[in-house]
Amino acid sequence: MLKFDTVLSRSFYCEDENLMVVRLKDDNEMNLENVVLNNEQTYRIMGDKVVKVIYDVRQLEFSHIPKEVLKYMADSPHSKYQESEAFILAGLGQKIIANFYLAVMKPKTKTKMFTNFDQALEWHQVKNKIPFQKLYSEL
Repeated sequence: MLKFDTVLSRSFYCEDENLMVVRLKDDNEMNLENVVLNNEQTYRIMGDKVVKVIYDVRQLEFSHIPKEVLKYMADSPHSKYQESEAFILAGLGQKIIANFYLAVMKPKTKTKMFTNFDQALEWHQVKNKIPFQKLYSEL
């Protein structure tokens, strides 16, 4: 198990399940500069592994993410390293932005939205959820 922090997130990666879990910090702005830097830091650590990813964005208070950030997320240079991505959302504002992201930005990576961590684990077909739940609670 590999744990690491970047400018926007705290993460861990489990090689057995080929899954990276990312919890975004609530004290940083979701602008293009931060998102690009976060991806660069993450993939400098991860290398060229193609992984499944769960992003937990529930703790973020955002009603607006700049269009250029959504566009970058949908087609970033790092998309080739993501087999699939799940987003854990809370609140109507996040769901509206997520639906816009899926319908208009059309991410290159297989993407789905959820309201809790266990649903995202099931979608990624994680066999043993217990270690993930424990590590997730420590992020």
